[in-house]
Amino acid sequence: MPEIHPFSLLMQRLVSNQHRGLLVLSGSQAWCHSRATEVLNAVDADQSSYWLSQYEPKCGLAIRHLRPNRIKHLLGNDVAYLVVDGWEGFSPDGLALASGALCAGGLLILLVPELESWNRFEDPDYLRFTALRPSAYRMNGYFIDRCCRFFQSLSVTQGNYWSAQALMIDESDCPRSFDLPSSLAGHALTPLPDKDLFQPTIDQQKVISSIKGLSRLSSAVCLLEADRGRGKSVALGLAIQSLLTSTQLTIAVIAPLANNVANLFTAIETTTAFNASRLSYYAVDELLYRDTGRSKSHESDITCYDLLVIDEAAAIPLPVLYKLSRLAPRVVLSTTLNGYEGSGKGFSLRFKEGLSYQFEQLFVLNLHHAIRWSNDDPLEIFLNQLLLLDTKSVVCSETKPLVDVQYQIRKVTAKQLLFDECLLRQVFTLLMQAHYQSRPSDLRQLLDAPYLTLWVLECGEQHDRSVVGVLLCCEEGGFDQDDKLLTLIANGQRRPQGNLLSQSLVQRSGQTAWCHYRSLRVMRIAIDPDHRRKGLASQLIETMEAYLTQHQYHYWGTSFGFHSDLLHFWQRFNIDMVNLGLHRDKASGLRNLQLIKPMSAKLIEASKQASQNFRVDLMAYKASYLNDLSDADTDILTGSNQGTIQTEAFSYSVRDTKQLQRFLDDEISFDQAYPALRRFVYAKQRTESKNKFIQTNENYFYLNECGDLTVFAVDHAPQWRVIADKFGLSGRREVIQAIKTELIQQTRSK
Repeated sequence: MPEIHPFSLLMQRLVSNQHRGLLVLSGSQAWCHSRATEVLNAVDADQSSYWLSQYEPKCGLAIRHLRPNRIKHLLGNDVAYLVVDGWEGFSPDGLALASGALCAGGLLILLVPELESWNRFEDPDYLRFTALRPSAYRMNGYFIDRCCRFFQSLSVTQGNYWSAQALMIDESDCPRSFDLPSSLAGHALTPLPDKDLFQPTIDQQKVISSIKGLSRLSSAVCLLEADRGRGKSVALGLAIQSLLTSTQLTIAVIAPLANNVANLFTAIETTTAFNASRLSYYAVDELLYRDTGRSKSHESDITCYDLLVIDEAAAIPLPVLYKLSRLAPRVVLSTTLNGYEGSGKGFSLRFKEGLSYQFEQLFVLNLHHAIRWSNDDPLEIFLNQLLLLDTKSVVCSETKPLVDVQYQIRKVTAKQLLFDECLLRQVFTLLMQAHYQSRPSDLRQLLDAPYLTLWVLECGEQHDRSVVGVLLCCEEGGFDQDDKLLTLIANGQRRPQGNLLSQSLVQRSGQTAWCHYRSLRVMRIAIDPDHRRKGLASQLIETMEAYLTQHQYHYWGTSFGFHSDLLHFWQRFNIDMVNLGLHRDKASGLRNLQLIKPMSAKLIEASKQASQNFRVDLMAYKASYLNDLSDADTDILTGSNQGTIQTEAFSYSVRDTKQLQRFLDDEISFDQAYPALRRFVYAKQRTESKNKFIQTNENYFYLNECGDLTVFAVDHAPQWRVIADKFGLSGRREVIQAIKTELIQQTRSK
């Protein structure tokens, strides 16, 4: 019997234990590529393996090359060996996603720069966090410092390379080539699982049986919770397949993204013995709001399903989930508890209670056992710690009755988080629970972005404190008044990243001062569920406002997916609404609402005027773009001065003239100019004698009358296909250009 080489022994252990291994190679990019190639050649890697990098591998094998921007193509794949080139961007999101495709017995090979200098490396992944600031800045590099600390714990001495299942090798400590056999093909160490992924486990069979039982009830909901790799999507697919073949139920599947349910539909398609017309897939916003222009008589066609399956439910805001769950008498909600998909723990805490009131019966199911790898998989354990994916282990150490708890608020720096792992875990856990689109990359931004400001609210004694509240803010604005960039922002030619509120205010109003003012935007605010309804969130906001006053900021604001409960919270702080998105976010199904509060007396009037303009324009949008906005939500957004707003919504003003000028000069879009154009059309129809004065960059014009296209477009926007067909045009772009031409042609020079 041939002697087993140490590397062969490692691979053999991975397969026999159903583990996945991790090899971190630290050194120059050329050295990392060379060593990774040696490993791939040794295992005879084939098309079931991937090389994730901007550059194709030079190993001469049939492995697949995948660029980082196409990493989602790994979803639904079974990967044997995976090389992730950290030199091309060390993305926490990419690492979490890619590792989930790696099968038991496989090896993740991570290539990174030398640890001693890595935090000074201009990582391409920083581009996603780059924010335009008045002065130059560098990222902190603390996320890499923390990674180095974890990787160094894997470091081994020369001659003992392959004794562990997760290890790091540094170029300075490694010989010119590895001590590897020429090939391991003879050992038949294939990492791909022998078992059929579509042959249900005992855990999955319980899910299938429960969902079949659910189908026989008149009103019931099932909540399925599982960590990654537990076969959740396959179990759902097999359950749906069983229902389609044994019943006449109509079923709709909903998910934020189509690739979220790729494995689910693959499991369904293992047989064709069912009527496919009884199964449909929808994106989140598509099922609720497929056609904002449809009549109520057509709304019933989206509520005729017998069973609704909502996958990755934790990535969908609760108000949208409540609406979706009313579309069928039986609902299955599935969510990943930890990982890059969303904040499963926060979802389950807040949603179960509401479900129990809505449905006659509520079932909660769990998939505990991993099927793609073993339950003690070393790679899963390591990445959970590295990227803080497993946040459920963070608990409050406070044991006193909550009535006696003492709270303290303090400002915390990224450097303090780096050197206090317990504090970092508690803070990040609350941040993950606070938002439906949380990602591992949020950890990197928290540690590395110098433009973020963090306050934490703690309870307990001096040496035994627990974080029960967090407030995370992003600094915006502060540009010089004569900065040429501001004109480009106002003209719609630039949208500087990291200035969401300030650039939006400039672009919509044409007033560049909004980017000159210094401001903070609230990104996240969260309070632990056991400590809510005590005014603690208000205390955090008050602390932030005191800081803003002390450091001479001009205003603060926030942007979030609009629903009434959240707005009621923010209205406590005498804040002004200034913008509501016209289009729903595909993942959340909500429109973003922007609010600001001035901290400088000179901005109070400007803020109130921006809020009044928003309310007036909202009434114009309500007739077309926002015709699905409920009357209750409209009342909340417009406030109590309905009469004044209704009058102004049909009154052409000087502001409208300026907006039409900007539209003709290509500074704002048709969507942004729509309220002014609508008021112009209706004011012209009601008062035919008055001309409307407009100045463009080229000449001075009086608008005498409205052409047929303009009037029709105002009445039917944003149904661009309808408008285009009516006037024989190709689509939206040509329609808008024709409207501009018509407006100018029906004028006379001054």
